[in-house]
Amino acid sequence: MTRVWIVVERKNGVTQFRIYNLGNTSPVPVSRLVNILKKLLKVKANRKVLPLSRNGGVQFTHVNISLAQKEIGYKPTPDLETGLKKFTW
Repeated sequence: MTRVWIVVERKNGVTQFRIYNLGNTSPVPVSRLVNILKKLLKVKANRKVLPLSRNGGVQFTHVNISLAQKEIGYKPTPDLETGLKKFTW
């Protein structure tokens, strides 16, 4: 799961922004994400699996958190299901 966190700091009267990618560094298949959300939300999902587009289809992605680790000491701690429990009701 990827999030963006914006940190604002002032230097010499100028506001500067830094954007950090946050999340877990392990890729998660969409099917796993859907199964977890179905369980937490207690709903059924109608899935339609389509083949990937040849130009632009992405099989998997994951976030690079090295900047957040280096600059703000970020360490992802909850697993995906635990983290999603905090954002689903």
